Amino acid sequence: MATFLKIGPLRIFDMKSRLTAFAFSASFLFLVAGCNRPADFTGFWKANCTDAFGVQIKKQAGNLFSVSFCGPGGCFAPGEWQPNTPIVGDPKYRVLNPTTIEIGHEQGWTQYTRCTTDTNPPLDYATMPAPNTGTGSGTASEPNRATLGAQTEKDPHRPPCTDASCRKIRDFLKKHYCGESPAGNGPDESCDLRDRAKRSADVKVIADYNCEWNASKDAAECTQHGQLTPELQNILGHELRQLGLPAKAPGETYFTVWQSDRAGWSLGQAYYSQRIGSDIELCEVVAVIDQNEHVIVLRKLPLKKTDVDVPNVTDWTLLDLADTRGDGHMDVILVGDAYENHWLEVISVHNGSAKTIFSGLGYYL
Repeated sequence: MATFLKIGPLRIFDMKSRLTAFAFSASFLFLVAGCNRPADFTGFWKANCTDAFGVQIKKQAGNLFSVSFCGPGGCFAPGEWQPNTPIVGDPKYRVLNPTTIEIGHEQGWTQYTRCTTDTNPPLDYATMPAPNTGTGSGTASEPNRATLGAQTEKDPHRPPCTDASCRKIRDFLKKHYCGESPAGNGPDESCDLRDRAKRSADVKVIADYNCEWNASKDAAECTQHGQLTPELQNILGHELRQLGLPAKAPGETYFTVWQSDRAGWSLGQAYYSQRIGSDIELCEVVAVIDQNEHVIVLRKLPLKKTDVDVPNVTDWTLLDLADTRGDGHMDVILVGDAYENHWLEVISVHNGSAKTIFSGLGYYL
């Protein structure tokens, strides 16, 4: 095309060439107009496409885009997390290619990939793969916080709660499980979760354990209570071995099994630990087992050794089985525990599948 435009004027008196020149010129103008169209960044962008959180970008008036952080609980309203922006030409954004951008914040730049053009994809911590880098924990693994900006981004365990269902669950949790509020260094709705003996009356405890700190031994001493069936023990033990625990591991494994007539399934937890000097070796699984022994793993902590005082893992405490939405379905309520960070999660179990429908509250230090 460039060659034609260069020689075209030399044949300006040739009618055939003039007609050809007109056709090519029209094509050239069409292509230039297409190239000058504003780029469309609409879609859902993540640092890792397997994450259960990320950035929603939607077209707004005046060739602007809203840029909103989202998690399983919902998204910030347009313009609330970041001001609406054209992206191109905004110094807070770098466009590397049509599917890769970088967003600037105080700690530097975070790179995001457009994982889908759907601006509202399903987001569920339970779908996140277990980490294989040795720095993570369970299914809802923790992202690298140093690469995230505002507190809601830094802490994906407390995404914005914007829709009516999320707010209803949050209100239920605050009423039944929250203590003093605010607590720690969290937001205004943060709350103390140290009182965890708040099971509903219809939850049957088949097996459980409790641990107390022995100062003279500088270690926790745990006692198993109740007796789970050999079938459930084998199922939970198999799940631990799938997470890297040797069949004859030298540490101790403790079990929790709850049932509810309203649920139609059992909630089980297997927790392994072994103290190794100043470190502790941990492995954990939380799962739902139905009457046909079908297993749905809700949370898992692959075998990992970590510092006993500053653990680099997330583990889980069973808190309750309850109808958090008032729709007749029993949900699993867990407490997530990371170093100086504690929060609630609600998991819906229905028709053989599980989905995280709330994450938040609690406190951090």
